[in-house]
Amino acid sequence: MLLDTADLLLHSELSQQLMADLIGFLVDLRAGLIIATRPLEAEQGLSPNIGSYETLGPYDDTEMAVAVDRLARRFVPNHPVSEALAIVTTAVTRELPISDICTSPLLLRMLFELSDGNLPAMELDVTGLYLRYWEHRVRDDRRMVRRTRERTGRDLSAVVRACAVVMLAMGTPEPQLSVLTELLEQLASAPNGTQLWAGAQALEEMIARGILEAAGPRVKFFHQTMFEFAAAMEMMSRDPGGELARLTDFLVDYPTDLFRGAVLEQSLVLASRNPLAVRDVNASVSRLLAAGHVALESIALSTWAHYPGAVEVPSGSLATVSTTALVRVAQIVPTVADVTITDKLRVLRLVWTASNTRAATVTIQALARLLRAHPFEVYEFYLSTQCLDWVLGPGSAMLANTESLFALITGLITAEPERIRADAIRLLAGLSGTTVAVTFLNRLAHEWPSIRSTEFAEEIVTVISHNQAKAGDTHGRSIRRSLGAIISAELITVPAARRAHFWYELARSTRDAIIQNDTDVRAGAQLFVLADHLEACDDAQEIEIIYEILLTIDAVKAPRKLTANFLAPLLERKSLARDHLVTRLATMLEALPVAPNTVGADGGVWASVARSALEDNRVPVCVVAAVLRIVPGSRQRLYSNRDYAISLLPAAVRSGDSDALRVLAGIVDGSIETDDASLTKLLQEARVHINEDATLASAYVALAVNRREVGLLTTTADVPTARVALLSWAASLQRIVNELLRSNGGRQRDAVGLWSALQKAAVLTPDVRELDGAIAVVTDPVARSVIIGMLPEAAKPATSDDALGVLARYGSYDIESARFQPADGRKIQLPVLDAAAVAWLRILSEHGAPTNVTSSAIISLCVRSRENQGNTPDVAGFRSANRYMTRLAQEGHGEEAAATLVLVGRALTRAGFSVKQQRTASNMVHYAIRKVVAAASSTQLGTIIDAFPQMTPVLSIFIARAALQTHPSGAFERLERILAENLPEGLAEPVATDLRERSRFGGSSAMPGFMHPAD
Repeated sequence: MLLDTADLLLHSELSQQLMADLIGFLVDLRAGLIIATRPLEAEQGLSPNIGSYETLGPYDDTEMAVAVDRLARRFVPNHPVSEALAIVTTAVTRELPISDICTSPLLLRMLFELSDGNLPAMELDVTGLYLRYWEHRVRDDRRMVRRTRERTGRDLSAVVRACAVVMLAMGTPEPQLSVLTELLEQLASAPNGTQLWAGAQALEEMIARGILEAAGPRVKFFHQTMFEFAAAMEMMSRDPGGELARLTDFLVDYPTDLFRGAVLEQSLVLASRNPLAVRDVNASVSRLLAAGHVALESIALSTWAHYPGAVEVPSGSLATVSTTALVRVAQIVPTVADVTITDKLRVLRLVWTASNTRAATVTIQALARLLRAHPFEVYEFYLSTQCLDWVLGPGSAMLANTESLFALITGLITAEPERIRADAIRLLAGLSGTTVAVTFLNRLAHEWPSIRSTEFAEEIVTVISHNQAKAGDTHGRSIRRSLGAIISAELITVPAARRAHFWYELARSTRDAIIQNDTDVRAGAQLFVLADHLEACDDAQEIEIIYEILLTIDAVKAPRKLTANFLAPLLERKSLARDHLVTRLATMLEALPVAPNTVGADGGVWASVARSALEDNRVPVCVVAAVLRIVPGSRQRLYSNRDYAISLLPAAVRSGDSDALRVLAGIVDGSIETDDASLTKLLQEARVHINEDATLASAYVALAVNRREVGLLTTTADVPTARVALLSWAASLQRIVNELLRSNGGRQRDAVGLWSALQKAAVLTPDVRELDGAIAVVTDPVARSVIIGMLPEAAKPATSDDALGVLARYGSYDIESARFQPADGRKIQLPVLDAAAVAWLRILSEHGAPTNVTSSAIISLCVRSRENQGNTPDVAGFRSANRYMTRLAQEGHGEEAAATLVLVGRALTRAGFSVKQQRTASNMVHYAIRKVVAAASSTQLGTIIDAFPQMTPVLSIFIARAALQTHPSGAFERLERILAENLPEGLAEPVATDLRERSRFGGSSAMPGFMHPAD
């Protein structure tokens, strides 16, 4: 079931409960459910546990093309769709300011809807689009009626502005319709209100035009930005200076009320367009910056970014403003249409010189966006600021956010080839042995039609070859694939008349290079180039000539280099070349039997190469079956021996081949004899396929059980397709475990590894008594520690004390020392002691009484260094803290839950964890944070937020976001106060951003004075 626009059903407690009931009903029916809703309503009205969330961001290229096609057919029917798509695609490719409109579903529709039947103009930004909307939908009504434009309504400017200003005064963008009507009538009866109101039909007409939307008993503008724009239009229709001063005074006094702050920002942007109001704009900007508040700085600098030619920023102010404000400036600059590139780069230069790492990173993103339209100006900026030196220097985080950097470098190559090519080579050299190098190579290949330089291509090959030699050929296949794309793009320049002979020459030179050096990077890349060419080739003779050159190499190792870089890629997708290759591979396989890894120059090595190519899991199983069908000889022999093609039996089974299914059944029931080496190979190759085929998974489990392949069974325990088979063999699996437990140390470890995996998969469910008996049997300390680790899963509320009693024989938590201590008088082996501590922690978290002692014990055990690992700190225990805090919140122990969350935050900063470990642990307790914060009282929430300076940034951000979702009014003041305490940069910026975004949706309190002009 698809439940679209579900946000309309989430505006009251009753409708939210009805939605929850509906979801529960559908879940009980095991029905699939997709819910489409706006993010804010989802956070407020839907449980976070109902499934996975997917945020729909801007259109990608494909989605945009589909949207343009439909919008063009509807709103510009007299123009070819191809023309509409061309102008939109060009604007997005050049990353013009309008590209933000073109990739937004809402704004793109507005753009076409307001185009008066003509192709949309591409010189707009978002502000310009809303101004056009005002002209076409508010002041006039030019909606499409029967595919023509008709004037069907009157000017609603005054009443739209009035609706917005009433909402502004009330402090809500979604008032009750009846209340809004009453307040509008009050405005109409005011001395200057005679032209405002024409009865209830005015609101009805606003809804009919789509300006307002009804949501149950409430009404709202079609988008939050439209409300802010309309309110700003009302401010500007009054005395702009007076209204800007009043809004600024209010925000300085109430800086957390960014519901009204968003209106001030929009008012400043609109006023900046008016030369007569610029002085008042600058006065407000100066006051906002002087207030020293993150949100107000952001409003001031956003205004500057929109109109830097009119707005002045006090000298030196950027050195003291927050990272949030600087980042927002760099984000806005490329999105504004009515600003010269000179002014845009002047702003970005000031942001760059503010010596802020995060702001510098976003500045590079802005430069990458401006580059398409202004390459030479951006090049001068890049050169004068020495961007690449900063990127490659210490302290830069740019290599963790490479997409914009690569776009900038590759784009600049066309503006100043010589200098930027050298920088590109420097950058590639700095990316040695990383997957990021693959990303950069792909970007270069994408831009190669504009670069086109044989010399540069050679330089890239040289540096990549050096990198791969230095890095031990790390990510070798991906590197060669990407390098091949560059070589292929460069080869497009070959004249058509000699193109076929060129490919023959390339095939021969590649063959010769592989024979000379089978690890040659260029040759490997050229194999991918040849594979791509053959895939597109429709000349059977050319295909066969190239195959004859490459598939007859008589060197010892060289043939095997064709498997991954040439044969497997050709087999992946349908083509004439694949059809020819299927026949050749079948012919090669006629030389079977051949032992694996055969070397030499005879037919045997090519049979082995063909078999290896077909074993590649990227090759479709239908292709494997097609090859095997034309290999002559006995099917039973082919599919049951390692030296033939038992490794290809799983793919043949998945393809539905009846002979393969018959042979597999015979191997399982023993009617077809197979040697151990062949069965081992079969199981090895089948492991790749069992996730996709239940029949194969069942056979795999049966063979593994019969052969007592404990390692394979252990890794299969969590495979969904194997679950039924594992359950059917449960008794046999338990016997294998029991027998191995009585064996030596190594076999005992195998036994408990399998037992633990089957317990997690709920195939075997030992109780505390069984585990206790097994502990007494095993002698290996590692095996014993694994069994101890199984106790929490076996412990139930009624048996948790029994489990703790078992653990007490090895160690227990000592309250006085706040440590987990070995049992009195016993010398406990370190793996066993560590396992006992971890098991104790989990049992406490799931069954322990909600007391201060339990909370302290859990935190102590979370940060306990593992004795068995050289006293290194480990964050795995925080999963138990997550369970414990969630349980406390759900069972009504809010005060203890809040106190425990504070303890978790402090523990993460004091226990010697790395930044990565802190982030990992914070993610582990994310679910509990939402539950604890939702259940917290105002006082408890205050206690948590006040502890932010003692917590890690990631944990604090999670808490802040949860607080803004569940306690919006109470959280603002607390978070605002804590922001003033000079929080670390990594914490202050995201918290301030969340405050700004969420506070747009509601004011701090009603302010009736805004309904009337300033005195």
